Amino acid sequence: MKYSKMRYASFVLLLFIGCVQNIITAQTVGVGSASYTKSFPGVDEAGRNGYPSGSPQLSGDAIGKPVPTNDWWSSVVKEDHASNLFTYPMTLKTTNTG
Repeated sequence: MKYSKMRYASFVLLLFIGCVQNIITAQTVGVGSASYTKSFPGVDEAGRNGYPSGSPQLSGDAIGKPVPTNDWWSSVVKEDHASNLFTYPMTLKTTNTG
């Protein structure tokens, strides 16, 4: 009798854990061996991972569309210059005077 109750309790616990995992990962979409989330994960304790300030400098067909932020020219979308460019062994910096 004791074994039966223990087995039932284990089954209920596993069922509960499975339900909690489904709730936690409900906004996660699997892609191959990776995944991404459909919801904003929030800002951490150090204030990182927030939305960027300001608005992008867009025109024409680009208005209202997502803007890539992982290329050398990404800062130009928000600022007037591309900041530092690394063309090894040289480093370039864009300024108003060229």
